[in-house]
Amino acid sequence: MPIVAALAALYFLVALAAVAATLLVVLGWLLLRVLDVLRWWETRARSKRAVQSWIERR
Repeated sequence: MPIVAALAALYFLVALAAVAATLLVVLGWLLLRVLDVLRWWETRARSKRAVQSWIERR
């Protein structure tokens, strides 16, 4: 029976590692999405400023 307990513990550790790896991938993906949205927001603001300064110059 100790072999069965060892295999169960090994299975549990492998499943735990798989869950941790999945969480890391999901969190990394979310971080990339947030950075992408921030980059879009900055580009949008820069474009608005450029248009505003162009309007003021005319």
